[in-house]
Amino acid sequence: MKVLIVQLGRIGDTVLTTPLFKVLKEKIENLELHVLSGRNNYHFLLEHPFVDKVFIYDKKIVSSIRMISNIRKIEYDYWIDIKDHPSTESMLLAKLGKAKTKIGFNGEKHIFDIDPHTEYKLKYEHYVEVALRPVKYLNIHLEDRRIRPNLFENDKSKQKLTQFLSMNNIDNYYCLNNSATADSRMLQREKWHVLLDQINQEGKKCLLISDPKTTISAKKLSSKYKNIFYYPTTSIIDVFSVVKNSELVITVDTSIVHIASAFNKTQLCFYTNLPNKIIEFSPLSDKYKLVKSPNEGDSVSDIKIEDVLRNYNQLSAEING
Repeated sequence: MKVLIVQLGRIGDTVLTTPLFKVLKEKIENLELHVLSGRNNYHFLLEHPFVDKVFIYDKKIVSSIRMISNIRKIEYDYWIDIKDHPSTESMLLAKLGKAKTKIGFNGEKHIFDIDPHTEYKLKYEHYVEVALRPVKYLNIHLEDRRIRPNLFENDKSKQKLTQFLSMNNIDNYYCLNNSATADSRMLQREKWHVLLDQINQEGKKCLLISDPKTTISAKKLSSKYKNIFYYPTTSIIDVFSVVKNSELVITVDTSIVHIASAFNKTQLCFYTNLPNKIIEFSPLSDKYKLVKSPNEGDSVSDIKIEDVLRNYNQLSAEING
């Protein structure tokens, strides 16, 4: 059987789709699983053990025509688009592709043979549960659809981290991430300083990671503390390694939450107070503290530092006995 998963979302969305890969691979014998991914999020899929082939949709005319041509050479048993909302892009790609059964969200134009979201129109679920809705149409029954993401390190990233830890005499550490894709998800620098002052005084070592846009500010932040080290990541798989091997992950609401969930890491997370989004993108780790802004619609910057420290102290006490 051949199945194509269409996932054109951001890196966090792609991470949260990996449970679908695992379920399909485990439940369907001799499955060949292909993924159509966006241009910024495909890299870790190339090494993912459940993915047999990756197509990259970069929205450039020439390469997109070539990509569609290559996909059309394959007649899939199932074409599964993850989106649970109308998308002209999704419908166009599905219309051009070949598959015996196409599963996805139907707008006014019924391109897909099956819409797995019909019975959930007014119900909010975690993104992983949404991504797993189609499996019942492949005769797969799941008792629980809240399954953690499946991510893996590679030897290169493990070796890089090991060398960094050895060079800086670090045995155990917390992983910190202060960068986000939107300003509304950012915790103010002053509040980070208060938190890091306490962590530094406790003598706990931390590795600070960031996205490329905030590298300079992250380096400046870490330079002020003896025990806070900026860790340079050159790939998302580098991030997997530093998160996986940490004792605690402290982060704003980004893909780091979902990467930490994949490895079941204890987390302290800062979220904008948007109830439906919290349902959709909350951590899946067994142990976490989710600190949200006081009022619905408030940004992360509105979170009180007292709430940050209280929740940090509770988690720190559990970790350090």
